[in-house]
Amino acid sequence: MERSEVKKVLLEIAKSEYDIDLSEVDEQAPLSELQNLNPKFDSMSAIELIFDVEDELDIKTNDNDMSQPANLAEIIDSLTQAVNKK
Repeated sequence: MERSEVKKVLLEIAKSEYDIDLSEVDEQAPLSELQNLNPKFDSMSAIELIFDVEDELDIKTNDNDMSQPANLAEIIDSLTQAVNKK
């Protein structure tokens, strides 16, 4: 699966489940900046989003990689690696 496909799934889940539009967000921006888009979106929401994407793609990421992701790029890259190891 291509990185762009994984990103698309993540963006769809973020919009539908967390009411946050990540399509225009800089992937390198710190996750803490996402609270500017939705004050309810915190670090726990980011972890829940990862779990939701894992469930949707039927994968499991390396917990060490995802314990404290710094930005969207790290999340998307880890999810892409996991889906391609499957």
